[in-house]
Amino acid sequence: MEFMKYNFMGNKADENVPDQDLSNTTGSSFDDVKTETEESDTQDNSSSVYSDDTSTDTEQSSHNGSVINEQGEHNGPIVSDIDGLYTYGQLAKLLNKPENNLRYLINTFRDYIHPVAVTTSANAKRANFKYSESDYATLKQILAYKEKGIQNAEIMKLLENGPADDNNDNEDDQIDIIGKRILALYKNKLSERDQQIINEFNLVNARNQKAIENLLQKVSDVYLEQREFYESALSETKKQNEILKGQNDKLQKQLTDAQNIISSSKEAYELNNQVISDAQEIILKQSEYIEKLKDELSHDGEQTSEKKGFFSRLFGL
Repeated sequence: MEFMKYNFMGNKADENVPDQDLSNTTGSSFDDVKTETEESDTQDNSSSVYSDDTSTDTEQSSHNGSVINEQGEHNGPIVSDIDGLYTYGQLAKLLNKPENNLRYLINTFRDYIHPVAVTTSANAKRANFKYSESDYATLKQILAYKEKGIQNAEIMKLLENGPADDNNDNEDDQIDIIGKRILALYKNKLSERDQQIINEFNLVNARNQKAIENLLQKVSDVYLEQREFYESALSETKKQNEILKGQNDKLQKQLTDAQNIISSSKEAYELNNQVISDAQEIILKQSEYIEKLKDELSHDGEQTSEKKGFFSRLFGL
């Protein structure tokens, strides 16, 4: 089946709105619908040629500020989303028209409707669009013209000529349309002001972010410098500690060697003293022995002298 592409904005070169893939619909293309049609009831009946599978736009968007259940009913007033735009389903409920009929109206009067593409998924089968208060007011005005039996070509001329005439019998609808247009203008101005504020905030935020990044970079640089300094100091301290430890080990060894030498010297000194003491004792004993020998020799000399005198006398010597 050949997929059909639908451009809400027609052939306008200055509008940058992506095409919408209506491959889920059946029957003839919207481009095949003639501009000149019968009454609005006939147009409503013509919607039966399209498939009922048209809820994708509604299902793909959230209803912030609105309450719509799966059966298509809504509780309380239907208001625009937080961005000031209506989803396709919200717009259909506001206009009290089936989505197929609304799609037909948007296609027929696409030169006067300006949907905003809000699709965020690149894999989406079709573009997701939202509509402004001005689009709602334009569609409501078109329906009012159709209720009067005005043909599409005449309606387009009326739309080109500006606001509706003052002879419209439905004064409440006209007031509502005017109010919607004023609200749309206000929201547009508000959006411009908000965007300006957002831009200024983003500029200030970007400057602050840049300042924060610069500050963080400076802090990081200082931290890296301090870290490098401390690591260098720690490495140097480690080297000094290793040198001191080596010197301490050497001194400890020298002290141990000196203590060993002193201990050996003390033993030698004590041994030498013992030898000297023994020598002195031997010398003392020898002295005593010599003295004893002297005494003995002296005593023997005296006896010899006495014996010699006796014999001398005896033999006349």
